[in-house]
Amino acid sequence: MKELVGIEGKFKIMNNNKAITDRTFDFAILIIELCKALNERSGVSRTIFKQLLRSGTSIRANVE
Repeated sequence: MKELVGIEGKFKIMNNNKAITDRTFDFAILIIELCKALNERSGVSRTIFKQLLRSGTSIRANVE
């Protein structure tokens, strides 16, 4: 299991044997959770937050 560097160490990437569509969906969910956590912290630029959300969730659309 590889750990994704994240807030409080709670974001993890698991099970690399899944199909690419399932892994990209799981990644998008992780990005959304990370953005929620970042939104609660002060000092995080909304511009960076929004770009991370857009780019991190668009990978699923590009796979299909």
